Amino acid sequence: MAGFQGRRKSSGPNFETLRGELKRERYKPVYVADGSDHQRLKSFVEFLADKLLGDAGKAFNYHQYDGEQVEFGTIIQQARSFPMMSDRQVIWAKRADNLITGQDIETHWMGYLEDPSPETVLILSA
Repeated sequence: MAGFQGRRKSSGPNFETLRGELKRERYKPVYVADGSDHQRLKSFVEFLADKLLGDAGKAFNYHQYDGEQVEFGTIIQQARSFPMMSDRQVIWAKRADNLITGQDIETHWMGYLEDPSPETVLILSA
């Protein structure tokens, strides 16, 4: 899992660190992002979707969710599903800090982090 913040002056991993990983085509199965630079985050997600899926693959394998409108289990269920006619899928959960949580959120999340799907790149942003 990789985390990054959208501000350049953060002490944690940032976009410059992330850019180096992406140049080496080292993609993590889970990215957690926070910060106020929404345009940079959107550019990152679009880059991943373009790079991993291409135009044709995005139609079936790029999924966006709004944390205020979906349960966490739905996102994990999609992350565990197989991509359609592609090697990968990209999932972006916007406003993940507002995810509708069920009783088993910790079980779902910890279970997924222990064994993430190799076909999925999951991005959670707050």
